[in-house]
Amino acid sequence: MLLADSNFANSRNSTFEQHIMTATKGRGVDLVLNSLPGELLLASVRCLAKNGRFCEIGKLNFSNNTPLGLSLFSNNISFHGILLDSLFDDNRERYDVVKLVSDGFKNGAVRPLPVTIFDDTEVEQAFRLATGEHIGKVVLKIRDEESRASRLATPKYVSAIPRTYFKAEKSYLLVGGLGGFGLELTNWLIGRGATKVVLTSRRGLYSGYQSLCVRKWKSRGISILISTIDCSTVAGATKNIEETLRLGLVDGIFNLAAVSIHDYPIARSISLLICMIKLNHL
Repeated sequence: MLLADSNFANSRNSTFEQHIMTATKGRGVDLVLNSLPGELLLASVRCLAKNGRFCEIGKLNFSNNTPLGLSLFSNNISFHGILLDSLFDDNRERYDVVKLVSDGFKNGAVRPLPVTIFDDTEVEQAFRLATGEHIGKVVLKIRDEESRASRLATPKYVSAIPRTYFKAEKSYLLVGGLGGFGLELTNWLIGRGATKVVLTSRRGLYSGYQSLCVRKWKSRGISILISTIDCSTVAGATKNIEETLRLGLVDGIFNLAAVSIHDYPIARSISLLICMIKLNHL
């Protein structure tokens, strides 16, 4: 049976719970093999169908004594704690299995999976093969096999297209970030690793699409702060930076602010209007 894209869900946050319940039409699954900690453990338990079985293989939940509410067992589910390293304890069965596999290697009963090897210049073809229609392993060959002599390998450089990434532990400030371009830029930042973003807007959230974007990002575990502090003044700009610093060291500031000329009398200086949408004295 081949697995489709719909068989995979993101386990970095609890969105997988909704994915699974939607895919099973609200029924849930019969068996969960879990290693996710904390709140994600509870989300995994909620994915169980009636009479389901939950197998916990993550040690962190055991060492942290993560609590489970008894109400979760109202669907007649069973919970099993499994220590995988205990499978490697000294016992006769383990030696019997190792000997059985070793004998299989010797008599040819156990053979390695077939391997399809691509050169480092054939990366695209290798990924095209990863469609589930082949049997065995797909391997990229970076360099020729070398002797077992202990020495440093000759450096091999692979051509690649540079890609911008952002640091999850640092914060990013987008002045005027709730506009159309600001929302797209925020999505791009998050897609490249940013997890702490401050969006400033004089009106705050004022459209359904803005609220939808913020809810989607927060559901993925992203810290989003909406600030209505006026950045056109030194005091306001300073306060915005102070708020951003509470999330983490500021790694980038993007000025996307725009002020309509109709908000000001024509007689007033255009240079004043330009200055109103810039951050000065940072």
